[in-house]
Amino acid sequence: MRRFAEVFFLFLLFLSSVANSQSLLKDKKNESIDSILSTRGEAYIGIIPSARKSFQIQLPELAPAKVTDSLIYFFVNKDMFSKILETGLNYQVYTAPSMLGFVKMATSLDEVLNGQAYPTYQQYLDLMERFSNNYPELCKIDTIGYSINGRLILAARLHRGQFKDGERPVVFYSSTMHGNEVIGYSLMLMLINDFLVNSENSPQISSILDDLEVIINPLSNPDGTYFLSDTSFFGNKRSNLNNIDLNRNFHDVRSLIKYTYLGLQKENLAMVKYMEKNRPNMSANFHAGAEVLNYPWDSWDPNEKALADENWFIEICKDYVQTARSTDMSYLQLYPEGYVFGSIWYRIAGGRQDFVTYSLHGREITIELSNDFIPAASQIPDFWTKNHLALIDLIEKARFGVHGTIINSVSANPMKAKIEISGYDKNESYILSNPVTGKFFRYLPEGDYSLTITASGYRSETIRVEVNKKETTNLEVRLIPIHKEILVKTIPGKNDLEITLKDDDSEVFTADLYDLSGRKIQENIFIGSSGTVKGFKAHGIYILKVKSEYQQISRLVFFPFP
Repeated sequence: MRRFAEVFFLFLLFLSSVANSQSLLKDKKNESIDSILSTRGEAYIGIIPSARKSFQIQLPELAPAKVTDSLIYFFVNKDMFSKILETGLNYQVYTAPSMLGFVKMATSLDEVLNGQAYPTYQQYLDLMERFSNNYPELCKIDTIGYSINGRLILAARLHRGQFKDGERPVVFYSSTMHGNEVIGYSLMLMLINDFLVNSENSPQISSILDDLEVIINPLSNPDGTYFLSDTSFFGNKRSNLNNIDLNRNFHDVRSLIKYTYLGLQKENLAMVKYMEKNRPNMSANFHAGAEVLNYPWDSWDPNEKALADENWFIEICKDYVQTARSTDMSYLQLYPEGYVFGSIWYRIAGGRQDFVTYSLHGREITIELSNDFIPAASQIPDFWTKNHLALIDLIEKARFGVHGTIINSVSANPMKAKIEISGYDKNESYILSNPVTGKFFRYLPEGDYSLTITASGYRSETIRVEVNKKETTNLEVRLIPIHKEILVKTIPGKNDLEITLKDDDSEVFTADLYDLSGRKIQENIFIGSSGTVKGFKAHGIYILKVKSEYQQISRLVFFPFP
C-alpha cells in the first residue's frame, strides 16, 4: 500500500511539473508575442486547420492571411491577439516572412523594369515621374493621396487622345494593399512600362489606349511595404502604420446601408475618394500568399446573397487562368479551376472587391499572384511571363459588352440614369450612367437581355439587346421628360404667389421671373416642389420659368394691379 502511495505521489508531482512547464512555456510564448506586437504592431501566428471552425464561430473577424494543409496563418494586432487569448485558442508564434531573409533591391530603374530586382521607394517615385516625362501624350500620374507617414500613393493614368471624364470605360488595377505582398507591385510597374513602350507595336495595347482609360496603382500601402526602410523590404508588414489591415477596412457591405467615410484609414479614405471621382467599371486588386483568383462575394456565402453577374465573373476568371496556365500548367492551383467564389475560400468583411462591386456598382475581382508573400527577385520574370498576357486580356474585356449613352430627348443633353435588367439584377448590381457624359458600360455573358433605363422625371425605356463575347453592343437611349402640371395662383391683397407642381414632390424646382421682352426680373424667387412666395411686389403680365435638373416649363402669369 505504501509503495502505491509513493508511486501515486510521484505521478502527481510529474503532472504538476508538466502543468508548470506548460504554464511557463505559455507565459514565455505570450511574452514573445507581446514583444513582437510592441515593436512591429503585428505578429504572425499559426493555428491548426482543425481549429478553423472554432475560431470562425468565436472570432468571425479573424481572417487568414495564408492557408496550408498543416497550418492556417494570421497577422494579428494587439486587439485581435487579446481576443484570441480570451477564447483559449491554441496558437504558435512564427517569424514574419519578411524577416526570414533579405531580398534583392534594385540599383537602377532598368533593373526594376526588367524584373531583376525590387524597387526602393525613391526608385518607385522616379519611375512614375519617368513614365509621365517620357510619354506625356499617353501617361499622366495622379496623386491618390498620402500614407500616414506621408508617403505618396500614386496612379498612372494611361490613354491616347482627349476626352471627357466618364466618356470611356475605366479599368483600375491596384496592388499591394498588404504591404508585404510585393510581387504585384513589381508587375504593375512592368505593365505600365509595357503599355508605354509598346503603344505602337502591339495592336491590342494600341486599341486599349484608344478605347479605354487604364489606371494602375502599383502600391497602395507604402508604409507597410517600407516599414523599416525606404531602401529595403526586410521587415515589412501587412498592415498600415496604425496596424490596420486595409483590406478589412472598407465599408462593410453587410450593413446594407449607404457607405460613409467613417472609420476609414487614411490610405483607404484617399482611395475611396479617388474611386468616386474615377469610377472603375472593371477593376482588380493584387495580393500574394496563395495562387488563385476570387470574385465577390467575400462578405456573404453564395446562398445568402445571389451574385447577378456570377457567370460573367466566372468567364473572366476562367479566361485569365487559361491564359496564365498556357505558359505554366501548375500555376494558380489552389483550386482546380484556378478561381473561387470569395467566401468559399474564406469569409471576410470590409474587403475592397465587395465594396467596389456593391457600393460603387463596379465589377472587381481579387488576384492572388504567388504562394510566397515576397518571392525571390529571381522569380519576378517567371511571374511576369505567366501573368503578362492575362493582365492585358483582362483589361481588354472592358471594350466589350453593352456601351450606351442616355440623353434627354428634348434638350439632347446627356444625363444620369439607372440601368437595370429585370429578372437578372439583384443586390445592387444595377449600374448608373455618368451624369456628365450620359455614358454607361454594362458587362454581361453572351445572351439576350432587356435593359430598363429609368430617371426621375422621365418615362422609363426598356431596350432589348443581344450580347456576344468579345463584341460591343452600342446603344443611344433618349428619355422623354414627363411634363408636370404647374399651378400658379396669386392672392389679391396679400401680394402672395402660390406655386404648386401637381402630383410631384420628388424633384426640386427653381423659378425665375421674366418680362415679356425676355429680360430676367427676378432670379430664384422660388426653390422647392411647392410653396408660397410671400409679399410679391410685381404686377402685370410676366413669364414664369420653372426648371429642374430634368426639365424646364414656362407659364404666363398675370399679377393684377392692386
